[in-house]
Amino acid sequence: MLWVFIAVLISKSMSLLTQFFLGYVLSVEDFGVFAVITGLMALVSGFQDPGLGRLLVQKQNKFEKLFPLALLISLCFAVVGSITLLVFSSFMGSDSNENNLFNLVIFISVTLPFMSLSSIFKAKLNIDLRFKDVSKIDTYNAIGYGLILMAFAYFGARAYSFIFAIVFTYIFNFVSYWYLSEIRVINKPNFKYFSEIWSGIKWLFIGAFLLGAALRGDYLVLENIFTEEELGYYFFGFMLTANIGMLLSQGIQSVLMPSFSSIDDDKRVLNGFNRASAALVFLTGILCLGMVVFSPYLISYIWNGKWDSAILVAVVMAISLPLKMLSPLGGALLESKGKWRDRTIFLFIDAATLIMSAYLGGSYFGLDGAAYAVAIQRGTLGLSLYFKAAKELNYTFIKTLSSVMSMYIPFGIVAFIFFYFNLVDLTMVKSSDFFRLCVIGVLSLFVYILLNLLFNKVGVAETIDVLKKLKKKTA
Repeated sequence: MLWVFIAVLISKSMSLLTQFFLGYVLSVEDFGVFAVITGLMALVSGFQDPGLGRLLVQKQNKFEKLFPLALLISLCFAVVGSITLLVFSSFMGSDSNENNLFNLVIFISVTLPFMSLSSIFKAKLNIDLRFKDVSKIDTYNAIGYGLILMAFAYFGARAYSFIFAIVFTYIFNFVSYWYLSEIRVINKPNFKYFSEIWSGIKWLFIGAFLLGAALRGDYLVLENIFTEEELGYYFFGFMLTANIGMLLSQGIQSVLMPSFSSIDDDKRVLNGFNRASAALVFLTGILCLGMVVFSPYLISYIWNGKWDSAILVAVVMAISLPLKMLSPLGGALLESKGKWRDRTIFLFIDAATLIMSAYLGGSYFGLDGAAYAVAIQRGTLGLSLYFKAAKELNYTFIKTLSSVMSMYIPFGIVAFIFFYFNLVDLTMVKSSDFFRLCVIGVLSLFVYILLNLLFNKVGVAETIDVLKKLKKKTA
């Protein structure tokens, strides 16, 4: 598990470094174009990874029989996904001829099958418990993606920089997993296993589309409302906070889902679920406090005012993130119990309400309205997965709501104090503010920990326990 943690940490650290660099060399419009491409890719997320890899891991005793047909199905899905990408991109315009959407997407479409097939070969490594090799590939992939993206951006490739970096990851993943899987002979597919495979992935397949929409559906909706510049500001501010969220959510999926699966006693699962929830909100709250206090100053001065319009987006998303991080935890528990149908239904609720919130907020109140609306959705209806998971553990809605509120109250109180007393200004940032912000940051952290000792003592204790165990492993 340590290798998984290291891989995720390096990956997201590289993402932050890359965004720091790209904030200088790329235009706001370039980020807007990439936001549209990211949204488009959400439309084909089910074709890209329909869950065949996870199915092969679950049915590892029949791997050799299912592998050839799974590989063929994966290839067919990927081809359909590639065609779908091209069709949708041909109907969506771009404000710039240099960033023609169809020309950009065609590179991804051609290489999409490589990414889809790589998940099949990756399953072999997971079955052989070669998690260290998987983590190494993820690490090298993240570093390569970042370096290629920054290099092409520096030499003026604009939005194509993102495309070339994505193409690299698709091909690199395929070659790496194929080579390390040591599978050199592929038998003829046996179609008698098709019904078994389809029954095993149908909810994963549908869920993959909905998960993509729940994570990135707002970009596609806002593309029809905003200019490329406005969408670029939204995407940039969102990603600053999202890198924190993805760092933690990937760790949840990699570590907690297998942990829940290995426990048969519901009482032990409930205990682990509660402790993980409390620690996750506590830890995310610390990171987001830093975002709320320092991001206005840092965004303004690191990029010399270029991204000031993204400040409110970053701060508002940070305020809702401690709550939103409970959603992947709920998803991990439902997956561990094999509740794929329930997971799919509640992902639909999450995706539908996200898209509706982004549309209404953006249509009536512009960039700031979209940020507020999406943040509210993430902290309310975006928690539907978590509430469903809690119900599976025999928690009532009221009991779960009470638990969530007690975990979030410390962060909510501190955030309220920030804005009620105007301690953090999102519009007027001065160079002399840094020392004052440091004082506010230290004091707010002290108050936050004290409030958690009152309302979320379990979260503090569990975080300390996890840090102690991590220290022992690294010693």
